[in-house]
Order: sequence, then C-alpha cells, then structure tokens
Amino acid sequence: MSKALLPRRWRLWMHCDKARPENGPVSRASSKTYGCGIWPLQTGPADPMYPCCVQHDDAYLGHDAGTETRSRAEVDRAFRDCCLARAAQEPDPVRRAAIESQARLYYRIVRFLGWIFW
Repeated sequence: MSKALLPRRWRLWMHCDKARPENGPVSRASSKTYGCGIWPLQTGPADPMYPCCVQHDDAYLGHDAGTETRSRAEVDRAFRDCCLARAAQEPDPVRRAAIESQARLYYRIVRFLGWIFW
C-alpha cells in the first residue's frame, strides 16, 4: 500500500513526507523521523538501539532516493541483527534479556508498520 493512500492526517502525524528526498536533504538533528520510534513516541539517543535505528532510517530513506539496493525484509533483518548484537554487548544478564526483548519488539514493529515508510 502506498503512503499516498493513507489519510492525510496520518501522514502528517507520522511526518512521512518530512524526510522525503524530494523535499531536500534531511538533517538527523532536525528530523523528527530519525531514531527509534516516530514522533512523538521516540526514545532518543539514550536508547541502546539508537545507532541501529539511525542505520535503519538511512536505509529507508536510501530506498526513497533510489540508493538502497536491499529489499525491505533484508534491511529489517539487518536492523534486527544490529539490535541483537547491541544487546549481546550488555554484561548484566537481566539487562541483556530486557534489551533482547526490546530488540525483538522493535523488529516486529518495523515488519508490521515499515511498509508505511518504505
């Protein structure tokens, strides 16, 4: 399904069009679409998955610009692997288990809702 088919208020709320390449270069610092989650439900740079989320967003924007050659599923799997690798770096086993659960949740979310931004 195309983003254009979504109701206008959804597209505005999700800021889908804000980060589109045809609207000019995107600044990570100013864009509400970079990072983990969508505005206003973003976790920010304190999230252990933040570097993975930024890479994932780069790939999605690269798809829009025609520079990303991987499929959406491949990009999402790379995101999952990155998140799980970040979790594996955690020395505390309880915190590591929590971060692994968070990584799997993030992966399910991007698989379920990622088509909106792809």
